[in-house]
Amino acid sequence: MPLARIAAVLDADGGASPGLLDAYWREQESSHRARRQAVGHARAVLAGRTSTMYRIAERDVPEQKVLCVRRQVTAAELAGFLAEAGELLLAHLGSTGARLSGPLFSVFHGHVSEESDGPVEVCAPTPDAVEPTALISVRIHPAHREAYAELTGEQRDFAAVAAVHDAVGGWVAERGYERCGGNREVYYPNFGTAGPREHSSDVTVPFRPRG
Repeated sequence: MPLARIAAVLDADGGASPGLLDAYWREQESSHRARRQAVGHARAVLAGRTSTMYRIAERDVPEQKVLCVRRQVTAAELAGFLAEAGELLLAHLGSTGARLSGPLFSVFHGHVSEESDGPVEVCAPTPDAVEPTALISVRIHPAHREAYAELTGEQRDFAAVAAVHDAVGGWVAERGYERCGGNREVYYPNFGTAGPREHSSDVTVPFRPRG
């Protein structure tokens, strides 16, 4: 534990000290889980897995107005941020009487790993007029075409999802297309409860013909 954290634990009231220690240990466990998942992903890459291992297709996505929450997050922080941001967006929609017009999705504006922190943006599409807040912005996502692969309930860990991101990105590159936005993950309503073989999310890459 860094000296500053040790000092905070020792200086805290007796009742708060165990909680600070527990919080630090949870952070360490989360970091180790991320490392284990990263090793699994690296092993798959070294074994020569390619986009042919996944069913990848194309589709058109219409222009959407979205509410967005954006933050710099590492791999260890990603799952917590996705849950927190989703709850914040849905609560804001509910408080204003606005409707959700499609599934929540995230946009990765940079690489996310143990040392890289994105940023990542969680978005909620809506057809209604909604005012932004200090934490929530409102903007238009342009129409685009995207490559996508479907994920099931058993593909929730960081390594499994990272492998699909690589596969979809490779599929786009192999066909000579040009990326026109960050990778995305689309979360359907059953995302947290889906069975091992049940479709619960997609990994997508927006693209356009090169040139």
